[in-house]
Amino acid sequence: MNRKEKNRSRRESGKKKTPLSRNGKVLILVCAAALLAGAAVWWALEGGHGKENSGRDRQTADTDRAGEKREAQDSAGDDGAKSGEEAKDGGNAGSSGTGSGENSAIGFDPDIREEMSLPYTVPGTQLVIDRVDSYSGVYIEDGSDEDVEDIFAIHVQNQGENVEYSSINLEVGGKQLNFEISDLPAGSGISVLESSRTPYESGAVLYRGSQTAYIDEFDMMSAELGIIVGEDNGVTVTNLTDRDIPCIRIFYKFVQEDEYLGGITYTAKIEELEGNGTTTVYPSHFSAKGSRIMMVRTYDTAG
Repeated sequence: MNRKEKNRSRRESGKKKTPLSRNGKVLILVCAAALLAGAAVWWALEGGHGKENSGRDRQTADTDRAGEKREAQDSAGDDGAKSGEEAKDGGNAGSSGTGSGENSAIGFDPDIREEMSLPYTVPGTQLVIDRVDSYSGVYIEDGSDEDVEDIFAIHVQNQGENVEYSSINLEVGGKQLNFEISDLPAGSGISVLESSRTPYESGAVLYRGSQTAYIDEFDMMSAELGIIVGEDNGVTVTNLTDRDIPCIRIFYKFVQEDEYLGGITYTAKIEELEGNGTTTVYPSHFSAKGSRIMMVRTYDTAG
């Protein structure tokens, strides 16, 4: 169990009807594609360096709904590629749907089918979708780093409070689309790739429901831990207390200036850091210049 739990309140998303306004032009996320392509090259060149990584990246699977308590399913010693679906300690969830029916995506509502005009504020939130685009490049939402071509992507601005997790469901041409966001600070923008890599097509965009969980702050645990990012892409963690810490997780995302790339949040895990001890890890998707540590959490038990 996490040492620091946040108090959260539930929010219920409402419905909003807006007229359709879509120009149909395929827009490419050029900056995101370029950075992700560069990241792929860096992973290929640096991912096999001699320093010991804490493990493989993988996507955490969890069928629970946002707002319920979720525990990380990382194996001991593994790095985990975590989607927003794993709301780390449970959350302050707001929902416009049940997630049941013709689509199992979190927040999908078979009764909601609203035509969107851009920019579009997701009902019940201050998340604003300002682009629905095509993306070609490295697919990072599941940690596989595979190349994709012309799939759906959206750009979202967070004009409200800190978001721990959001699942946004859209529809174009009868295709159900799901976009998952984790750990998005207030005032930030993010480019998100569609969860199922659905091929892009132009057409009317429909809103089909969402679910969002909030977090008071992204805590760096600075009273207990010292964190230093090295030029060699290592993350050095120092236990500032005289107590052993069974488990530490470092949560990080791709970033270019203040623009986040990919809804996914990666995690690096450290086990059994002794009191006043120091260790360095080399997370396999972490780059000192292209990543940002979002928060750090400590746990009373390993695993």
